[in-house]
Amino acid sequence: MKPKYNIGDKVWYATTRSVERWLTCPCCCGDRFVTVITGDGKQHQIMCQECNTGGWEDHAVGSKKYYEYETTSREVTINRIEVQGDKTDYGTVDYYRIEESDLFLSKDEADARCTILIQERNKAELDRALGKHDHKRTWAWNTAYYRKKIKEAHRDIEYYTAKLNAAPKKKDEAV
Repeated sequence: MKPKYNIGDKVWYATTRSVERWLTCPCCCGDRFVTVITGDGKQHQIMCQECNTGGWEDHAVGSKKYYEYETTSREVTINRIEVQGDKTDYGTVDYYRIEESDLFLSKDEADARCTILIQERNKAELDRALGKHDHKRTWAWNTAYYRKKIKEAHRDIEYYTAKLNAAPKKKDEAV
């Protein structure tokens, strides 16, 4: 199969670049906490898990990061051709592998392809950003977990307060 382009040809590469953006968390609406009503009718405020950054600084931020794609059609010179069966890939100084479907003779054709790529990538990225953070955990699980942690914290406070109260108050009272 003969390649569509040759080494040394100047062509337009239809590509995109991502730009970091932030959107208000769709779960907590930017408040960083959600209110959960348990089966007994009690309301509990828990940290939003959708916009929780996790890690050492375990806290919700009220927004979610996502990426938006922009057009970056570029004129490139082909310096490498790789043919494998019926598939042809090209290379340039800046890009190791470019599919033939993303190379064009005119900037207008490359921009048209970029428009399609941007629509596909922006939709996929927005779907990811608006999706639930951890599909394995329900809000009921989160509520039960945080209620348990609060009870444990209260028990710890009582225990350590009693330990502190049992300690000698003055230096000369030490045993």
